[in-house]
Parts: sequence; structure tokens; C-alpha cells
Amino acid sequence: MKIHLSRTLETREYYVLMEIYRASRKRDLIAYAKLAREQNDVLTPALLNKKLLNRSENVAIAVLDSLVHYGLFAWDEKKREARLTREGEYAAANDVAYLYEKDVYRVVCSPDPILPQPVIVCERAPWKRSEIRKVHEKEESSPVATPPEILSCKGKELEFIRQSRKESENIERDQVRIDSVSETCWPVSSGAEYGVAGTIGDDGRFRGEVKGKQGLSPWTNDTITQDSTLRAIASQVRAVVLRGKKGPCIEVSFSDVEEDIDRREFRGDRRLGDLVLDGVFGARPIAVTLSDVPMIPKNSQEADRWYLWLLEDGLSGYLSPKTFEGYAEGVKMQFQTFGADRSPQIKIGAHELAGRIEEKNREAGREPRPERYWYLTAPCDLRYEGGQS
Repeated sequence: MKIHLSRTLETREYYVLMEIYRASRKRDLIAYAKLAREQNDVLTPALLNKKLLNRSENVAIAVLDSLVHYGLFAWDEKKREARLTREGEYAAANDVAYLYEKDVYRVVCSPDPILPQPVIVCERAPWKRSEIRKVHEKEESSPVATPPEILSCKGKELEFIRQSRKESENIERDQVRIDSVSETCWPVSSGAEYGVAGTIGDDGRFRGEVKGKQGLSPWTNDTITQDSTLRAIASQVRAVVLRGKKGPCIEVSFSDVEEDIDRREFRGDRRLGDLVLDGVFGARPIAVTLSDVPMIPKNSQEADRWYLWLLEDGLSGYLSPKTFEGYAEGVKMQFQTFGADRSPQIKIGAHELAGRIEEKNREAGREPRPERYWYLTAPCDLRYEGGQS
């Protein structure tokens, strides 16, 4: 059984002056870091020129300046040598360089507790700071002196799917480490619509994804489990039954499942609607759907209806009264695991079966089909039994 959860996110959008480190796999930058590791974590203009550049010392200094700007190296006081920083050491060891950036970023957040991180978009703003201020003057919105708590993400590593800027580019994964958030940010009215959807599979793990104009990276949330979610559902919906070691089932009326499941397997899909589950899901309603879920009759009356349908659906060929009784008993055995209160109570012979099925068809507006059932009431000499008729 799988549990599917989805809802629309409440989002907040800001333009924030931030200092971040963005992951890059540029081979030349990583090569400089690896070279420094071979030289006791230090590069000098002379050494860099000798090993790689073969140019004037000014070129080597310019290269080291750029590496310092990216945060991979730091100059000593006299600018004679550059030493690897923590980011540089990480680049050399992991083949990923986190490059320092300071700029105004467009940040979209959501306080939804189901999300593993509140920030769902972090990208460089399309405008300069002066243009952002002009926009906010038109909206009669002023920069706030203190960013909201939701932006307190210093030191966090976030991961997004960055949308390509050209058709020829592939959509790439963007990894960002937040270093600092400015004390001034510009809140804006967000028109972006995002939704969150996730599934708890048979392994009990929750896997989710945020969907909007651009797909964002999927994630897992180990605090959301099948067991706890089912118990939250069961507290509000009587149809959900927790059956201990036998696993969860859902109680159904036969009329509820006539059109949408394979009734022979007692399994199917069930949309439970928008429920408030509280806990890790928060107080807002979330849409809940169960798929491939075991289903059981609500009571013995519903089991009788299901039993009649199974009898009719499985009939083929000619049956004598004796053979039919054995066939009917085999069908009834399928209800055995549900308990006596959810098993068929009727005991019917061939004649009564034909009458009940035809009556059921008339109630449903279908024409009786005596050609399918005539052999149940035919004279004995016309019934098929043991190869003789």
C-alpha cells in the first residue's frame, strides 16, 4: 500500500542581500586547489607561474586574486602567498568547489512543516539593488530592518533544480551553502504558485517534490512514516482500519468499489479527501489518497453483496448442484481472513443464486440474462456432470 499526500504551498517572496557559496565543478579551479595541497596548502605567484602559467608574475597574481575572490584562497598580509581556505580544502578533496558570491537574491520560502527546508528558490535577482528599491517604492513597500525568522538559514546547505536559461542548456542541480543573510531585505507580493506532493511507499519512507514553474529536487523526510500517517488518518476517518500484524486495511461498502478496483483481489485506490493530520503536517488540510490498499467489507451484509458478485463473475460452463456447492464454498473461503463479522452469511443453492443475481441486475437497471444462468435450473438430464449429459 502507498499513501499519497499533496497540497498547495503558502509562499513568501523576498529580495535579500546574501553571502553564499555556490557549488561548481570547474576543473581549472579545482586544479589550483589540488596543486596547493601538494605544496603544503600554499601557492605563491612564482610557483604558480612556474607550474602552470609560464607568464609574467602579474598574471599569476591576477589568477590568485580571482581564487581569493571565490573564497578558495586567502592572501597573507603582504600578499606574497595565498593559503587554501576551508572551501579550498573541500574542493581539492571532493572535486566540488563552493564559490563565494555576494549579491541580491530572489528567495521564495514556505513555512510548510512538511518541507525539509523552508527555502525552495534561491537565485540571483534579475534587477540591480537600485531597481529593486524603485519597484518597492511603487508598491509602497519599504525594506524591513530584520529578516523574518524563516530566512534564518546561515550555514545551511540547500539544493535546488536550476532552470536552464537557454533552450540548449540542460536543467542543472544547484547546491548552495548560505554564509550570511543581510539585515535588510525587501518583501514582495509573490504570484508564484507551488505545490508539494509526496508518497510513503512500502518501505515506510516519505519521498516528496515541490512543483511549480520549475521542478525542484525531490527529498526524503524520515520523520513522516506510514505508521504514524495511518494513525493520523484513522483518527478522523472510520474507513481506515489498523489491523496489527496483518497490516492496515480500509473498510468499504461494495457499492463504493464496484467501478474502480479489481474486486477479486480486494485491493484498489481510495481518495480520502482533504484531511487535517496535524503533527509534522501542520494544521492546514492535505489531500490524502491511498493506492493499492487492501479492502475489506464493512460488515457481513456488504460481504454478502461482494460474495454474490464473485460467484457470478467466476461462473463458466455447466455446473451440477453438487459441483456448484463446492465452487461456492471456495469463493467464500476468500473472506476467511476478514473474520466472521465480515464474511458472507448466506447459504444459497443453484436455484436461489440464479434468482438473486437476476434480481440484482433488475435493481441496477440491467436486463436479466437467463441464458447465462439457465443451466442452474435446467432439468437434471441436461446438466453437465462428469462428462455425461
